[in-house]
Amino acid sequence: MMKSCQAGIAAACVNLEKVNAEQLDAALRFIARVAPDLVDLNDPPKIEWNGSLEFWTEKHGETSFATGTVTLSRGYNRYPDLVNTLAHELQHSQDGITGRAQTLYQDTVAGGVGERHQQIYDRADRITEQYFKENP
Repeated sequence: MMKSCQAGIAAACVNLEKVNAEQLDAALRFIARVAPDLVDLNDPPKIEWNGSLEFWTEKHGETSFATGTVTLSRGYNRYPDLVNTLAHELQHSQDGITGRAQTLYQDTVAGGVGERHQQIYDRADRITEQYFKENP
């Protein structure tokens, strides 16, 4: 669907938006169940979609440093990839600006992935592993 939407086929974009919304809702509910500290379904995080080719091919998600808003690629490969990216970005969002600054600083000093960022990756992977255990 993403390729068709990128090609300008309006119906593909409408279908993609519907699938994205349904899968985001399911992913938020799953994460809220297995990691309730990351998602409050009564006060869901601000999440935006990015359908650009650059975002699709180079990023899966990002969190605004200033606001904590999560942006996800409309073109994730599989649903578990969405769960993993969302779990990762929700942690950045929850960290607040001070936590995001700490992660950025540690990544810079480490010349790659710092301690906090590794913790975020590891927890997102554990959440995704739980999804696979429940959905073999």
